[in-house]
Amino acid sequence: MTKHLGPQAKPLAYLELLDSAYGAVEDGDELYARFMSTLQNDEGHMGVKPGKSSPTIEKNVWRRAQNKKRPSTLPRGLVGTKTTAQVTIAGKDTTCLLDTGSQVTTVPQSFYEQHLPDLTIHPLGDLLDVEGANGQLVPYLGYIELSVTFPKDFVGADMEVHTLALVIPHIRSAVHEQVLIGTNTLDALYADLQEDPNHSTFQPLPYGYRAVLRILQQRQTSSTSSSLGWAKMVGKTPEVVPAGQTVILQCMTNASSAHSDKYVIIEQPSASSLPSGLLVTASFGQLANETTLPPTCCFEK
Repeated sequence: MTKHLGPQAKPLAYLELLDSAYGAVEDGDELYARFMSTLQNDEGHMGVKPGKSSPTIEKNVWRRAQNKKRPSTLPRGLVGTKTTAQVTIAGKDTTCLLDTGSQVTTVPQSFYEQHLPDLTIHPLGDLLDVEGANGQLVPYLGYIELSVTFPKDFVGADMEVHTLALVIPHIRSAVHEQVLIGTNTLDALYADLQEDPNHSTFQPLPYGYRAVLRILQQRQTSSTSSSLGWAKMVGKTPEVVPAGQTVILQCMTNASSAHSDKYVIIEQPSASSLPSGLLVTASFGQLANETTLPPTCCFEK
């Protein structure tokens, strides 16, 4: 659609026309870049007459318009801080990453060759697949047996933990060039910490340390408790259980990932908000996957 503006048209009319043609723009550079991009032919050249503008000017204007859209700094709150600790491995003080999301402890090959050459690397073959946060498999040379000493500002005293760690070969990712302490070591550390009455109630000052200890506490509670959670009805439609009858309803609950069992028993809760006279018959259910449970609950009245 072609729209003409007369000499008496107001500036607002020109702006509305430009906005409808090229979209919202921030300044003259971006407007010019939008204008030039609409004149490009199939070969990527500007479809304007010679002498109107040079390709160098067009590229510079386009580059300035694109740079103005890029943020100069990351948004606040986008990236959190890493939780690291100064641990001692084989007499060597090193900064490691405390990773409660990793099930294994890893040692870079460079660290192993420099500080742990006397430790034997035991092969695993194809028994274990290690997947990184990006979904890619992480290669490893095997595992070693070693001792890690954690600092007292983390757990209240210098505590040594005997553990197993995978040796990661040389790769470009900077994350794997640092010793990573996984839950196989952190869980053992927390178990030893709870056995020591002098340090079981210790609270470190750094927030990262406190967050790690809270996660380890939750993991221990989940692993020692036989209860997975509450079974809830699927959907919001009310269900009627007639007197003297048993009704089977579909239920769901979020099961902790710390539990690896595939089968569960659904029982009448000790404290229930169910109406008086309504009972839950003990039933048998199967986990659909690692974290969700879609059993059938039997309600009897």
